[in-house]
Amino acid sequence: MTVIAHDPYVPGETASRAGVRLFDFAVVLAESGRGLLHLPLTPETTKLLDESAFSGMKRGAVLVNTSRRASLSHGFRRSTSTRPFAHVGHVHC
Repeated sequence: MTVIAHDPYVPGETASRAGVRLFDFAVVLAESGRGLLHLPLTPETTKLLDESAFSGMKRGAVLVNTSRRASLSHGFRRSTSTRPFAHVGHVHC
């Protein structure tokens, strides 16, 4: 499995030692079939995921947003499944 990510604060050498390849955010969205979004809510990340971001994703891609709903632009808050899980059980792979 190849792990790609975008993090403007992690040096490439650090990511490489962890087995992660860093790319621009748009490239990560376009190349990933599955993604996890972990980020703090800041002015930079508010409404980060908008129509442009979603339209650049692969068809059928799954994005799990573990961040605040404010990361999604307002229209996508209504049109995507953004309800928090009341209970998350164990997942066996």
